[in-house]
Parts: sequence; C-alpha cells; structure tokens
Amino acid sequence: MRFSWYPHFLDPDAQAKVLKFIQKDLKKYPDLVIRVREFLISVEKVENLDSYYKSEEMAKLDGALHEMRIPPKRRGGVVRIYFCVNPDDSRELMLLDAELKHETKPGRTDTAEHRLKEYLAYLARRKQG
Repeated sequence: MRFSWYPHFLDPDAQAKVLKFIQKDLKKYPDLVIRVREFLISVEKVENLDSYYKSEEMAKLDGALHEMRIPPKRRGGVVRIYFCVNPDDSRELMLLDAELKHETKPGRTDTAEHRLKEYLAYLARRKQG
C-alpha cells in the first residue's frame, strides 16, 4: 500500500493534516506515536487490507470513508485515522484526518467526509482534463 496525505493533491507544499496530528497533537502520548508509526509501516507492507478489517483494526464507515483504529481499544483513548481508497488505484490510501478519540462515537467524521468529497472531486476533474 501507498499513502497520500491530505491536502497534498491540492498543495504539494502544505503540511499533511494527519502528519501534523501525529507530530503535534499526540506529542503527549509517545506510546501512541510509536504505535501509529508502526501501524502505518505495517500497512505499507501489505498487498491488501483484508486482515486489518477482520481484526477490526480498520473499519468501513459511510460511503467511501474508512478508519484505522490504533489500537482498536485502549483505556485513555484511541487514535482514529480516516482514509479512503483511491478509486483509480486500490493500492493508494488517502489519509484525510485523524483524532484521539475518547468517546465511543467518532468526532471528526464530518471533516473527513468533507475532505473525501474534495478529493473525489479533484480526481474527477483530473480525469476530465
């Protein structure tokens, strides 16, 4: 698998939102930073994501939106990274947003869905022109 980072498709020089979250927002949780980095490295090494869905480390949300669950459960909060699969290249994952989640219900899916729509519109424009 390969990662693309929101908003690099709009501005290659912009700071990736998920990377910023890992570096800044998770700074107080070094154990989670390590887990997130190790998880992303493991995802890059696989050909498909089936085992992650079976283990509930990933889940399909609404429409084309998915989430990584790092770890799936943890006292004190878990990291959720929202992503989509590039419809033109099933080996590319667009990482849209992330959060440290303490509640059962995700809090940033609205932002992730907005970014997903923006990304899909960009891909559609690119195909046309």
